[in-house]
Amino acid sequence: MTTELILSIRPWLNTFESLRPLQGATAIIEKFQAYKLDLTNILHHLKLKEEDVDYADRTQIIEEWISLNPL
Repeated sequence: MTTELILSIRPWLNTFESLRPLQGATAIIEKFQAYKLDLTNILHHLKLKEEDVDYADRTQIIEEWISLNPL
């Protein structure tokens, strides 16, 4: 499901000049998989359960992860 979504959305995102050059779908999928693996450790470190994470938590976690793992 996630792979199909990335494959569908990437061409649309690539129409935004501010995002270009955009990595290929395979690279984006690999980054997402790495994020999902790291998320378990991040949540454990923050003493959070997946069901406790709200929008503010999730956006902060994603922003921090991207700053440590640039695209």
